[in-house]
Amino acid sequence: MKSSWFSVGSLCWRRFLRILRAYVVLFAIHQVFTLPLFTALLRFGMEENPESKILETRSFVEQYENMTGAEPSSLAETGAPRADEFVLTTGAQYAPLRERYDGMILAEKRPRRRTLVPFPMGTWGVYAVKPKSCDYGVRIVQSDWETRRLYAFIAKQEGGGFNFAASFVLDALIYAFWFAAALFYVYLQTRKRRAEATTFERFERFRNACFLFRDQTGRFPTSLEDLGAEDASEFRDAFRRREFLFLSTRGVGVVAATAKSWRAPFAPVGFGRRTLVALEDGSIVKVRGRRRVELFYDVLRAARKQENVGRFFVAKNKLKFEENELPVRRAAIVGYALTAATLLIVWATFLTFIVRADGVREFSDFIVSAIGALIFTTCMALGIVPLEYFNLLGGVYAFIAHTVWGWI
Repeated sequence: MKSSWFSVGSLCWRRFLRILRAYVVLFAIHQVFTLPLFTALLRFGMEENPESKILETRSFVEQYENMTGAEPSSLAETGAPRADEFVLTTGAQYAPLRERYDGMILAEKRPRRRTLVPFPMGTWGVYAVKPKSCDYGVRIVQSDWETRRLYAFIAKQEGGGFNFAASFVLDALIYAFWFAAALFYVYLQTRKRRAEATTFERFERFRNACFLFRDQTGRFPTSLEDLGAEDASEFRDAFRRREFLFLSTRGVGVVAATAKSWRAPFAPVGFGRRTLVALEDGSIVKVRGRRRVELFYDVLRAARKQENVGRFFVAKNKLKFEENELPVRRAAIVGYALTAATLLIVWATFLTFIVRADGVREFSDFIVSAIGALIFTTCMALGIVPLEYFNLLGGVYAFIAHTVWGWI
């Protein structure tokens, strides 16, 4: 029994480490997609946002009009500190723009580019109109194509600064990159599919050799030397070149298996692990799914140190395990519980003792922090950055709209 519980503890620990490692990897992958949030936040903190800039510039125009009773011919006359960033569109040459954009009086000289987003979502620009009772009079050009046309017109009037044709070069490079990445992915997955087929063919020959050896000697081989294989390369997988396993001495109903699992071709992350298993009745089962594959190798590790752990069998062409002295289901539950508890305690401690300056004064403070930690962990796992800037859930989308996508 002591050996059994030791094996259960080892299973729990391995499962805990695997889950934690998977969480860290997925967290890192998710955060790659939220990097624009971090860069936009940094830019938002170091610079004034586009809305503030154009409103400040417009205030100088309004002050000039109130003092002189006439419209300025250029921003330089108003004394605006950012006259080089904006263009005054009250001149006669900008009449078409004022008609098209509902009374535009100011516009940025260059468009802004959304982070790593190509045409038709690549560019946007801010312009200002006369303030109305319902808003501050700040607008954004909704169409990428219209944005490029607008700034090409402004560049033609003001001289340089934006080239309509050249603005599509970066978009073409982005599309070329993703197209090349897609082709490379298809190539890798196709090669993986060929390697899987090759591995299966080799494993069938390996299974046949093991059963031929049993028919001749009355037992299964325990090694390549025992089997007398002349060409060991034929008894290796086509992925990592690892030799197939001899498992008849483990007492789990399996005589052979691949040494390592592999990710199935064109399979989603976390659901595509595969390995090959040959049972004592001669059947070959392709084990599919991360959990089933991890269970199989966990049982093999436990069977090296104790006997009578249980046996594998085939049901509806799937590998099943019948527990004996090894409660693997209990180990799985404990492993998941340990991982969840660890993450919750870490984040709760972080939020309680670091983020909150007053620390823990009552037990209810820790409960509130624990709930916040759970929400925080879930958000971070999903790639959402829950900053203190957000007062409401809608603030997440407002933050993205302001700093990443440019929707003001």
